[in-house]
Amino acid sequence: MMENYELHIEAHPKRNYINGQFIKGHKPFNKGLPQKEWMDSRKRRRVLKYLEIGRQLGNAKYMHKFNSKQVVSIDNNGKLKAFKNSRYAEEYYKAKKIKINRRNISAVCHQKMTKNNRNGKYYPRYKAGGFRWFFADDIEKYKYLVK
Repeated sequence: MMENYELHIEAHPKRNYINGQFIKGHKPFNKGLPQKEWMDSRKRRRVLKYLEIGRQLGNAKYMHKFNSKQVVSIDNNGKLKAFKNSRYAEEYYKAKKIKINRRNISAVCHQKMTKNNRNGKYYPRYKAGGFRWFFADDIEKYKYLVK
């Protein structure tokens, strides 16, 4: 026996789609609740850690530099080029008309798995923009590539 199921679409949205603010009469799920009740402990620790770092730095716009790591690019000839972080590497190669995205650099450095569209299997990324990328402190991983 088949039952009829209907798609439930809210007649009135709870949020304004343009600016994300709650519409009058609707309230957020966590309003008035202590943080412990709606946020898991790992996320709470992370939030508190970054709030403390922000207090120490005194200005939140410099927060992105706190977690940055030095990266090294190696071309096919074995030449090294070191950068403060992936953002500086992206800007450097953009000036040379080579398109490399900083997320792709990060994915290569972290050896993220990417899906191959031909066979559906996952493989680690080794290159971004035609260069091999490593974190500067992972010398053992790239010393054999340097000539």
